[in-house]
Amino acid sequence: MRPLLPFVLILALSFGLAEAKKGAGIAPSALTLIQAQCDTTPPTPCSSAFAFRSGTAVLTSAKQPGPTCPRTGSPTESKGGQVTLKGVTKNGAAFSGALPVEVVLRTSFGVDPTGDCQLAGIPPITIGSLQGTATCTNGTCKGTLHPIACLEPACADVPISSEFVSLTVFDDAGNRFAVPGTILVPLR
Repeated sequence: MRPLLPFVLILALSFGLAEAKKGAGIAPSALTLIQAQCDTTPPTPCSSAFAFRSGTAVLTSAKQPGPTCPRTGSPTESKGGQVTLKGVTKNGAAFSGALPVEVVLRTSFGVDPTGDCQLAGIPPITIGSLQGTATCTNGTCKGTLHPIACLEPACADVPISSEFVSLTVFDDAGNRFAVPGTILVPLR
C-alpha cells in the first residue's frame, strides 16, 4: 500500500492541471455563491447568524512548474482561485473577521511516461484539494485559494485532471455558509 501523504500532496494541486497541449490555458470557472441550506423541513440556512448579498468563486488552473513549488516549496506559489462575498452580515451587523473556504475535487492521474510518479494510473481520489481564508472588513470578504500541498516533481510529467465536487465557505463557527448554486425568485 502506498503511503497516503503523496496522495494528499498531489491532489491538492491537481485541480485543472491537465492541459491539452503545452502552453494551452484553461479558462477559469466562475461560480455564483448562495446561502447554504441545511436538510430540514422546510430548508433553513445552515448558518442562521450569517447572511450575504452576493458572492462569487473563481477557480483557475495551475501551470507547470507552479504545482511543484520550485521557488519556495510552499503551495502558496500556485493560486487555485479566489472567493469574494459582499454584504456579509452576522446577526444583522456588517461582519469583519475570517471565513474558511474549502474546495473538494475528484482527481485522476494519467500514464507516467518516465515511470517515476507513484500516483500515475491509480483510481480517482476525492479529497479536499484547495483551501483559503476569505478576510472580511465591514461586510466585504475576499480570499485566495491555494492547493493544500505541492505536487511531487516526479509527477510533473503526468497528465492530471480534476472534477469539481464542492466548494464551501464556512462561517466563524464552522457551519456551512455559502456554496455554489442558483436562486429562483418566486412570482409576487
